[in-house]
Amino acid sequence: MITPEAGDVVSVHWYGKLLAPTSETFTFVLSGDEGFRMFLNGVLLIDRWDTCCDVMTASAYLEAGSYYDFILQYKEMSDEANFKVEWYSSSTRQEVIPATQLFYSQRVNDLVYQVPVIQGPTIPSQSTIA
Repeated sequence: MITPEAGDVVSVHWYGKLLAPTSETFTFVLSGDEGFRMFLNGVLLIDRWDTCCDVMTASAYLEAGSYYDFILQYKEMSDEANFKVEWYSSSTRQEVIPATQLFYSQRVNDLVYQVPVIQGPTIPSQSTIA
């Protein structure tokens, strides 16, 4: 669950770089309720935006040491919000993509930013979804 207090009307748009650890075909496995999409180098590989509760897969050949543009989009309208992104290959067991393989598109600087998250119920009149 994304937050225990505000699981409804949630959307996420994450973009960055994916670093390939080895040269081989990777299968991406996305699961979640409501809708999600995955783009790799500008190509829409998974599009399950308006249906619920399917596990979707897509495969792509990755070159070791190469960085790929990686975009994930997720939306949750009601009930529990959950979303998982995994991958596997002939040499990698199925696992959530490790943080060591994900990077920001552009480096901001060497500082670490603390971002406060205020938890609470959603307020429909003050919430939007894109």
